[in-house]
Amino acid sequence: VVFLFPKEDSYRSIAVKQLEGTTIIKTEQDEKEAYEGMHLSSGDEVKVQNESNLTLLMDADRYLYAQAGTHFEVECVDGEKSGKKVIHLKDGSVLIRLKTALKEGEIYEVETPSGTMSVRGTVFRISVDKDANDLVHTGIEVFDGKVQVDLRSENGEYNGAVETFEVGEAGAII
Repeated sequence: VVFLFPKEDSYRSIAVKQLEGTTIIKTEQDEKEAYEGMHLSSGDEVKVQNESNLTLLMDADRYLYAQAGTHFEVECVDGEKSGKKVIHLKDGSVLIRLKTALKEGEIYEVETPSGTMSVRGTVFRISVDKDANDLVHTGIEVFDGKVQVDLRSENGEYNGAVETFEVGEAGAII
């Protein structure tokens, strides 16, 4: 007898793979220090402290590397079993590395105040920082594959402009 279980019913996870220094995880219930093996849930807010860094493992083969001073929120759209993960990057820098291509129905996005970056490739860095006038700057670098960027206007609404960055390309969104 052979039992087959549909792939789409498998549990999707986000877990702390490696940690140096201090990272604070704010959940709906409380705020605590991250530890290796800790599982994150949709809505958890992550703050990587100074002189620290964090590696998250998502769905067993997707990595997020966050450097010191990075602040973001993780979101699993339609719950933990969904094929869509969104990183709401508020400040700092993340490097995303997918070891395998996305399957049909899977979506990984990094959302910043300047736009939404949709993964169309496998390795890219997104950074967000504010200048002395509180103007938000978003940087993008693509090391492998490509990333589609849906741009937003200053008031945060999508303006219909779309840019695609390919291997070796980098840019800034102001």
